[in-house]
Amino acid sequence: FTLSGLATGTITLPTEGIAQGQYVVIWDADDADGSLSASTSYCSVNAQTKLCEQALYIACGGGNGATQNCAFQAVDVSSNNDWNVTIVAEQHTIDSIRYDNADDYWPVLSADFSYALAFTGYNNQYGANFVRSCTTQGTPGAATLANCSATDSQCAFTEQCQLSGDGSAACVSHQCVCDLNGGFYPDSRAGCQRIPPPMDCTAYVMKNNSQRFTKFVISDAAIDADDVYAVTYFDANAVDFTRSDRARVKTETIYSFDADLHEENIAGYAQTVLQNEDGSKSWSSLAWSTNCTIVTPSPTFAPTQTPTAAPSFAPTDAPTAAPTWQTPKVYISGDFCEQDRCECFEQATDCCLSAAASASSNCSGHEVVVTAATAHGLLVYNAFKVFPENYPFPVRIDWVIDELGTFASGNSTRLEGVDAGLRVSPLNGSAWINGTAFVNLPFWVNQSEIVCADNTTACAGQWTHEAALRSLFVFEATACFADGGGGGGDADDCATIYPQQLQMIITRSIEGDGLGVGARK
Repeated sequence: FTLSGLATGTITLPTEGIAQGQYVVIWDADDADGSLSASTSYCSVNAQTKLCEQALYIACGGGNGATQNCAFQAVDVSSNNDWNVTIVAEQHTIDSIRYDNADDYWPVLSADFSYALAFTGYNNQYGANFVRSCTTQGTPGAATLANCSATDSQCAFTEQCQLSGDGSAACVSHQCVCDLNGGFYPDSRAGCQRIPPPMDCTAYVMKNNSQRFTKFVISDAAIDADDVYAVTYFDANAVDFTRSDRARVKTETIYSFDADLHEENIAGYAQTVLQNEDGSKSWSSLAWSTNCTIVTPSPTFAPTQTPTAAPSFAPTDAPTAAPTWQTPKVYISGDFCEQDRCECFEQATDCCLSAAASASSNCSGHEVVVTAATAHGLLVYNAFKVFPENYPFPVRIDWVIDELGTFASGNSTRLEGVDAGLRVSPLNGSAWINGTAFVNLPFWVNQSEIVCADNTTACAGQWTHEAALRSLFVFEATACFADGGGGGGDADDCATIYPQQLQMIITRSIEGDGLGVGARK
């Protein structure tokens, strides 16, 4: 491996390599302290080495017995200057991260703390995905924790809450209270942290026969939290309406907007909304940070530029009228429901997508349960379906799979710092329906061995199959685009409808090692 940035040179891994889920710590053996230690609160620490037992430690420099051909650069990262780290193997970039002090969404840390991803698997290119370590100096080699202990999560004085720019924040009863209108949310480690707004918002004013409506398409925000998206628009009487839910494509019956805003080609604005676990509190990114630009799609066919030949004088057969297709709708299909669209079977297309429609339907989330294979992976399928089923033009569906963490059977609380060794791939992509009613998407589900720190009865009890460790993934149709017969495949009429999300619960197979049922536990 070749290093560049904060550390430079090369490192060589042990012959056994890196196990899936194992952490690698590259550290500066020439540091004045010359030592490394981990907190016993967040990993199993070896009594002799004072390090996390399951992590791999690689020392760079000439001190402390280091043997690798690498060294750290004299860069003071605490001064908040730009810095980066890149790891390359065989001319392929394995990972790269850059701190940019122009990115307002990186949290500002108290002295002696380190940066940590808020949760394993989060995108490390987003500054908002980072929080401060639970303890000073961090715990190198411990798993990323979504939550610190109660003591380590507390603030001691107001200045801790204001580090990232919320001048109105305060430390009340050892918890940060943030400015509700300032675009901040309280993080137990990072104080009041800025909320990234959606990257873009477009309001497509559509016409389908006699129906007119607006489709708001909101781009994702640069954060991997369990977020909600809100759009606020202003009608012709300047009355504002807000719709807030998880969908990033929202269809509203409005098509005429406030005159002053419309003159600037703006329908309103979009916001990222973060909520606490029970949804009783919410915090939003700043209003008007992401405006929704009005776009009226041009007609599919351009008019004829030059005169046509004179018509025939003789009577001709009556022309056959071309069919007029309604806006295609796309939804997730499968045997998780007895009939298409589940509770919304033969219901209006806004069923379970708006507050009014949800009130008259028994809307609920749906799930599939898959048991992972032990050897070569298990191939499973999810499906998209289009309505009307005989829609003759190409439709593209963009989709994503988000991992929400590890859980035990019958318990809705995420197990922090626990990796069930379950993986789904790929995690995003696009699918096409072209001349058929549906498309099947293949996914690979794999499990890797779980090895405890020791081979004791307690270890077996912790990881036994009866505990039913499982990982929760959410499969979601994020947007769709239809050609509409005009060519080009632009964002012509298309919409995702319920169900556009499906929970995938992946459980471990009872066969093989790593489950507390064999020679290896």
